Amino acid sequence: MAAKRNMSICDSSLTEQLATALLKNAASFIARYRRKVSAGLRIVAQWQAEEADRLGWVRPDAGAICCMRLNPRLFDGGAVATFWQALADHDVLLRPGSLFGEDDSYFRLGFGYLPVERLLEGLALISRALDHAESH
Repeated sequence: MAAKRNMSICDSSLTEQLATALLKNAASFIARYRRKVSAGLRIVAQWQAEEADRLGWVRPDAGAICCMRLNPRLFDGGAVATFWQALADHDVLLRPGSLFGEDDSYFRLGFGYLPVERLLEGLALISRALDHAESH
């Protein structure tokens, strides 16, 4: 990264043109993104309420990422490992806590990128992984 920063002082002209076009339409872009993030947050909040016995969270004040934690009373180390294996078996991509200084009972969940249908599908797969981990 240090070498890259020292070799490229400015962005390419294509990048600058794209950034300029985006900034010209920033209000529209931001409004669309806020609607998408708000919808994602509502969906995640409803899902988390349904999973509240198994999964705690920190509801974000802003942004499109939240932190979640498997209930330690229900999920010991073996169950946490089973949870992550079940997610991998279904190609669900989450960020485990070990990547941000916590244990793997924590994870980060993004909800501002995927279309609503894919978000719902992903949340259902996380619930299935919770089911699998809880039963083992």
